[in-house]
This record gives sequence, C-alpha cells and structure tokens, in this order.
Amino acid sequence: MKFQVIHVVRNPHTGVARIIDELIKQQKIDGYNSSILVIASSEWKKYDWMTVESKDILRISKDISGTIIFLMHLFGYKKKTLNDEIRRRIGNQNTILHYHNAWLSCAFMGFNFSPKVKRVVTYHGLASEHALARQPIRRWIHGKLANLTNYMCDAVITVDPTTPERAKKLFNTNNDDYIFIANGANSTGFDNEEKLNAHKSYITVGHLGTIDYGKGWQVTAQAIDICVENGIKVKYLIAGDGEQRKLAEDYADKRVGHVDYIGWIDDVHNDFFSKIDLLVMPSNSEGMPVAALEAIANAVPVIATDVGGLPAIIGDDEAGVIISRDPRELSNVITTYANDNERLVALRKSAVNRWRKYFSLRTMSKNYNDVYTRVMQS
Repeated sequence: MKFQVIHVVRNPHTGVARIIDELIKQQKIDGYNSSILVIASSEWKKYDWMTVESKDILRISKDISGTIIFLMHLFGYKKKTLNDEIRRRIGNQNTILHYHNAWLSCAFMGFNFSPKVKRVVTYHGLASEHALARQPIRRWIHGKLANLTNYMCDAVITVDPTTPERAKKLFNTNNDDYIFIANGANSTGFDNEEKLNAHKSYITVGHLGTIDYGKGWQVTAQAIDICVENGIKVKYLIAGDGEQRKLAEDYADKRVGHVDYIGWIDDVHNDFFSKIDLLVMPSNSEGMPVAALEAIANAVPVIATDVGGLPAIIGDDEAGVIISRDPRELSNVITTYANDNERLVALRKSAVNRWRKYFSLRTMSKNYNDVYTRVMQS
C-alpha cells in the first residue's frame, strides 16, 4: 500500500529537529513521500541546516509562550487553522500523520480524518519532567493530554526505553502502549581507520549542548581541573549555549591553552567531533540524545550518567562508560584513557561497531517504516 508521511512537530529544539530532518532524508531515499509541518511560535527560528521551506512552517501563535497557554490559544481560534492545513496536505491520499514530542505537537486533537489517515506519535523523552513532578496542577493537565494522545494514536513510540515507566509514574499512562525505536545518526567519515587508530600526546574531552546545571558541563569542568592538577595532558572543548554561557566563557578564559569555549555551532561534525576523543554527558535527565549517537557514529566514545537512553546507547561498556555526577570519578575515567591509548583505540572501534549495528539512520528508518506499514494495514 502506498502512503505519504507527514511529520508534525511544534517548535523543535536542536536534537529533535536534527532527528526529523535526517529521518525525512532517509525515508525519501527509501522511496517514501515524506514531508514536515512545523507548528511554530513567532519566536521559533529555523536552523540553517534544516531542509525546511517557509511553506512548511505554520505560525500559529504570536507573543505567547508556555505549553499550557499555547494549547489554550490553539483550542481557540487557531485550531481551525491547523486543521485546515493538515487536511490540505492530506488531500485524498493514504497518510501517516507522525507527531513528534507527543501531545506538545497537538497529537491529541480530535480532528475527524478519513480512515485513510493513521496517527503515529513519538515521545522524544519527557520534557520538563523534574518541574512537572513539583507542579501537581500542571502535571495533571499534561497527564490528561498524554493519556488522550496515547488513546487517539494508532501507534505510540518512545526513543528512550525508560520513558514508559517514567510516564506511568508521572502521568499514569499504560506501559503497554509503547513501542521502542532508537534514534539514529549519520556518520561523516570520521570513523575511518586513520581516526580509529590515531595516537595523540594528549586527550580532548568535549561537552556539546545546553550550557546549564542539568547537562553537567561544570561537573566535567571540575574533573578537568582535577586531571590538570594531577599532571594529565587533557584539553576540554565546550560547545553550546544556555543560561550559564557567561560562566563557561569565564571558566575558559582563565584556562587558556587547555580549555576552549566555542559557543553555538552548526557543523558539529567538522567543528566538534573531529576534534575530540571523548564526549562527556553527566546529565541529570535525557531522552535519546542525538549528540551521543552522533558521537559514536564518528568514533567518539561517550562517558555519561545512567539516565534516559544513554545506557542503551553505551551498552555494556561497548560505546563508552557509565558514571555518576561525581567529578572525581569522571577524572579517573578520563585519566584511564589519557594514559592508555590502546584502550582508547579499542573503545573507539567498539563504539563505531555498536552504532553500525543498532543506531544507523537506515536502521531507524526501517523500524519506523515497519510501524507505518503495520498501522496502515490494520
């Protein structure tokens, strides 16, 4: 059965935007008519690398922020705007409406589509999980929307194997609703033999992503300081932006020579992954982070905390090492690989092999396509 796929997402941040962008490219290679509809607030800006045209962006709210306010706004006079745009794109074709970030992309809305239209929803982690746990009224509203979304969709997918249990605890959803499909990433050739077998006189660790407490860049910074005090030849490359940007800049300015803060970057492969040996992610919360997948796709092992989908990416020390948020423990791991290049080379090769087996774009696309086909035939 032939069908088109329309990916629907609201204000996608970097990781989700990159996953959808790469998935659409791969689906087109696989022969699918795949497109995107971005539900955007007036503040959202398209990333330069996104293959999204202006006609694919539906500006649905102006000067309104916050999930609940947005949804209240959408249920009002803008609901028909979204409904009309989706119907126009569907036409008379068999269609998969693939909503990303669950109810945040309005997957719960009761539009009366024809039997030719099926809905698939993907949970890319649980946004604001820690805040919701402390806000009972907001949590109750999100829980109603989560359960309604799962009820109305023909398939519910999670990119993180821990999401079902966390969603059950937070929103009282049904664990049996979920299908696990891991995110995938593309390699740009840094997994070649020269990279895999490279020997260096020092080791470079990197942070990529939001610069805030939750992502743990300061945990890595403290570990780097410990390593330097102990005479370890190590460098620290920090990339990203966030509320603690000024702290990161000041930290780097005081350690010129072995710490470099490069801010926001678009070309993560050439400007970041080609320059580091280990990606460190001492986060307190994650979904299935694209940064970790892109790292192992480019022969960069991941040192990370036991949260979200990170253990699934790393495996049994195959693509990196699981740690706590203890700077001294992290410094010991960095020291181990700084002092043993052969061990680092072996871990690089193991990380690439794990990516090829479980986390390539082709594998992700195939898994989604299998779900689409099963849903359309049901």
